[in-house]
This record gives sequence, C-alpha cells and structure tokens, in this order.
Amino acid sequence: MTLDFTPDIREKAWAYLSERLKDYSENTIDWKVTPILDKGEVKKFIESQSLNEGVPFNDAINHVLEGFKKFHVHTPHPHYMGLFNPRACFPSIIGDTIAATINPQMASWSHAPFGVEVENRIIKELGEKFGLGENSDGVFTSGGAEANLSALCCALQHSFPAIKEKGITSIQEQPRIYASKESHHSISKAAVITGLGTEAVVSIDVNDHLEMRMDILMEKIDKDVKDGKLPFMVVGTAGTTGAGAFDNLKEIRKIADRYQMWMHADAAYGGACILTKDYRHLLKGIQDADSITFDAHKWLSVPMGAGIFMTPHRNILSQAFNMTTDYMPKETVGMEVVDPYNHSIQWSRRSTGMKLYMALLMIGWEGYGESIQEDIETGKYMKMKLEHTGWKVYNQTDLPIICFNKPDKINDPDWIHHFVQRLVQKGKMWLSVYPVGGIPCARACITNFLTREKEIDVIVDLIKKEIQD
Repeated sequence: MTLDFTPDIREKAWAYLSERLKDYSENTIDWKVTPILDKGEVKKFIESQSLNEGVPFNDAINHVLEGFKKFHVHTPHPHYMGLFNPRACFPSIIGDTIAATINPQMASWSHAPFGVEVENRIIKELGEKFGLGENSDGVFTSGGAEANLSALCCALQHSFPAIKEKGITSIQEQPRIYASKESHHSISKAAVITGLGTEAVVSIDVNDHLEMRMDILMEKIDKDVKDGKLPFMVVGTAGTTGAGAFDNLKEIRKIADRYQMWMHADAAYGGACILTKDYRHLLKGIQDADSITFDAHKWLSVPMGAGIFMTPHRNILSQAFNMTTDYMPKETVGMEVVDPYNHSIQWSRRSTGMKLYMALLMIGWEGYGESIQEDIETGKYMKMKLEHTGWKVYNQTDLPIICFNKPDKINDPDWIHHFVQRLVQKGKMWLSVYPVGGIPCARACITNFLTREKEIDVIVDLIKKEIQD
C-alpha cells in the first residue's frame, strides 16, 4: 500500500472532502456554536475508531468532521463573539492547502526561495505601512506569543550583547520590562522562557480608558534605577485583548528614549487598523517602535497561526538568532540572502506566509482595509443596539469589542457570569466575561467578516430573550 494512495482514490477523496467542507462553509449558521464539554464523551468518540488498520477515506473524513461538529467551538460561526479567532477567508484556505501539499522547508532559503521571498515581500510592505521604513526586517511566527518572545530576545541582545554567549548570568542586576496591567500575558511567559522570570515584568496601572499611565511608568522606572535594577524594555499595547485599549505610543517612545530602553508595540489585533482610512490614527507613534507584533490570523482572517514580528533594526534578528552549522545547506554561500533559521526562534517550519499571500493576491491590502472598517462600523451598530435595550457599554474603544452589563447588576458579579453561561450553554452564540474598571462585563467581539447588522439584530434579540426568560 502506498502512503500517497492511487490517483483515483485521491481524486474521489478530494471531491468528497470539498463537498463536505463546502456544506460547512455555506451552512455554518445552522450549526451549534458551542460544543459538548464532556471529556468522557470526547474520548469515547475518538476511541470508537481503531488506529491499527485503515478505513475508507469517506469514513475517515466523516469521523473527523463529526468530531469537530460535536466537540469544538465553531469560531467561523457568525454568532461567535469571543476571542480573536476569525472565520478564515476562502483565498487563505487555498494558500494553506497549497503549502500543506507542497510542504516547503522554510528553514533554508535555498530549499524554498519562492516561499521565503514571498514572506520577505509581505513583511517589507507591512513594515512600510506601519512606517518602519523600506529597510524594515521581520519574520513570520507561530503567533503573537512567539512574536513577543522574539521582541524580548532582540531587546536583550540589543541591551546586553554578551547574553548570546554568556547567558543571563552575565547581567549583574535584575533587568526590567514594563507593560500595562491590560497587556497580554505572553509578555510574562516570554520572561519565563528567557530565564528572566516573572519578577522582571513590572505591571503598570491604567487610567479610566484602560491605557497605561505614563506617570506611574516613570515612577516605577525611577524607583528601579535607584534600586539598581536595569530598565531595558517597555511594551505598549495597541488594542488590548480584553477591552481594546490603545496605549499612548508616542509618550512611551519619549520615556523609552530617556532611559535608553527598547520600545515594543504589541499590535497583534489592533494593528490591522493601519490598513483602514479612518482608524489608522489609533496607531500614532507605532512608526517609532523598535519592534512590532502583528497577527494575520486575527483580523486578517487567515487560518491559525500566522504571527509576524517586525523591526526597523535590520541586523538585530541575525545577531540574536544566527547559528553556525555544518549540516544545513550551503548553496547560497556568496549570495545576499538570509536563511530563516538564522533569523528567528524557529528552525524547521511550514510556509506560514503563503495563506496570507494568496489572500493578498485575491483581496489586496485595500480589500482588507474595507473589511476591517466594516467590522468596526458593525461594532458601533451593536453598541447602539445594546444601549437601546437597556444595557450599558463600559469600555471605550473604536474597535469592535463591546463590554456590557446592566447598570443595576454591576454590583452582582455572579449575575453576569450566570447570564453569559446560560447563553453559551444554549449553543446559539459564544461570548465571554471580562472586568472593566472592576465591573464584570459580558464581552462580545466581532471577528467574523460575515457578522453584519442582520446577524447583530439576531444576537441582540437572543440576549434580550435570555433576560426575559
């Protein structure tokens, strides 16, 4: 038996799978948004199929799709209002399928010159859109967490050049990283991975708009300097995960310059506003960042995962990650190319950028900008609809993230948790709970390009009905 199967079986399997996936894409609205959360049931379903001998392709495909149907949150559903897990756009699925089939080895330029240069072009154009200049550099990552880890590695290399050979023990005092209390926890995880530890991350209070307070940032840095600590990195968030707040990147840059710190902008989600006509101003100051995190698998609607790390410092990635090896291909000796394994945390990896490249070929940067702007306007429509039905929106952001509660219920944290839990359990929508200024709120986020006013009307009616019941 050949692992590739016969041409006839391959053709029939592709056709069968295509028809099943077509049905899913066109009728996602008919599926329950939320799954059965029963570990015993999940294991029983998985173990119902033997792995010792193969089964016909249609049985295998049906088993897997049925498993996804029963036991997964359907993030492509227009009523999924949760985390930044969008419906993947059709061109990106094609790009991801091509990458999976051809399976290029992206560690070496000589093994995948087309795939590597595709990613280089995307990063160059995106860097220019963020204002980093035509000589900006970067790399595709597994996601925002790896991009933030890459930023920390580059900041360490920049501030403590001996760290690559001698490690963190060569740093005599405690290095310090500063980030707001609303920043993503991947910053703390990156500190753990690099050996700095969570105590290296100083959490800065936020104002009523959930933005990092500059006065507290200055106060914390000054205290650390007096105590012999080593401030070397500050992180500004452009679109926080919880409530969509934007830190003042221009002021953060001034403070970073004063203390000679690396300034990183975590724009994993909100960075997509740079593609719009009316909301790019939310990112003012990002052009002066030393590095930027951006996730294409969030607001650009490509399959998981597709993070991007960018920097105007042309050589910092190579300084941080370059390794000399005897076994890697040497065909490019003398050529002005950089092997990706010498340019990033990852070594062997798939063609992550191909799914975005295919989408850009068919949609374009302008098409993405129009879609993102429509998402933002739809978010404003949802805020209006909720307020007209007696809810109050407690976060202040232009992003389509809506944190809401009933004004007479804000002192009863259990109420909103139970309310959201009931909605989720019924399977008709998914949203979460997030505190804003100490007030527990239902959090809804528009991540689906199919979620427009018609779907918002249905969602708000479901919320209203749950109140009445």
